[in-house]
Amino acid sequence: MINTKPTPKQIETIKSYKKFFEKWDMWDYAYYDGSEYYFLNQYLSKMKGISGYLILNRDGKVIPYKQAKDIFRLMVNFNTLMSQAISDILPQLKKNMSPFQERVKLLTKHRGVFNSLPSADAAASADRIIKETNITLENPKVLNDIYYTLADYQKETKKEKGYFDQKFLEKVRSTFNSYRELMYNYGIRERSLIKDYDIVVDSLDHLEGQIPAKDRKMIKTLLIAAKQSNQGALEKSMREFEQDDKGNKVLIDQTRLKESLEEKFDREGLIYFEENMVVKLRNPK
Repeated sequence: MINTKPTPKQIETIKSYKKFFEKWDMWDYAYYDGSEYYFLNQYLSKMKGISGYLILNRDGKVIPYKQAKDIFRLMVNFNTLMSQAISDILPQLKKNMSPFQERVKLLTKHRGVFNSLPSADAAASADRIIKETNITLENPKVLNDIYYTLADYQKETKKEKGYFDQKFLEKVRSTFNSYRELMYNYGIRERSLIKDYDIVVDSLDHLEGQIPAKDRKMIKTLLIAAKQSNQGALEKSMREFEQDDKGNKVLIDQTRLKESLEEKFDREGLIYFEENMVVKLRNPK
């Protein structure tokens, strides 16, 4: 474990770049490029919040702007992914899966009666809903693995080594992108089931006497709620994948989904970094 507490020399340098009334906070981990450790210090003011950044090495020396900018990008990327693990993945882990479990249970229980209908569409739709929902019911386990893998990475960085390097960052990026891939596939599945929800709901009116009224009502309620959610909250979340920050359509390549998603978010992250973060970097040009 390297020392991640500000040394007297680092503090001296940090203060020399501090503006009037600002406070400062040096991050508690470093980036290691194979030969040197680099630290990020952020400056804070009451009015602006985070007002500046400074990259310095272990000896407290401030490195040139061009070199600092590259390291700054890597450190921001690492920090953002770890923050999003809490803000994005944790709520998904806490999501109530009982509506999905109940729809599978009821449709499986009464699956046979759909064969009595003149058209085979309702039976086929019920089968698709059961199959795709069972895939969705595996999400919590996958999300749990992703979340705690990232938690282990953060622990390794902050508590065990005190730094990360490029190779380690690639592991973090790949793991987090597995979450994006999982959620995008979930959205595609749910979107594809909207017509099936309608077909099954409509068919239930023709199955009176074959399915108890209580179960018919529950199936209807669950599928109508799923459709409404898909057309509201789901489509809103899918725009994060299929549009850029300005609302322009983004092509996601299904044949190389994981890579395509990573490229999309990395491109947008770089734009945000260039427009909003770099202007606060105080390393000398």
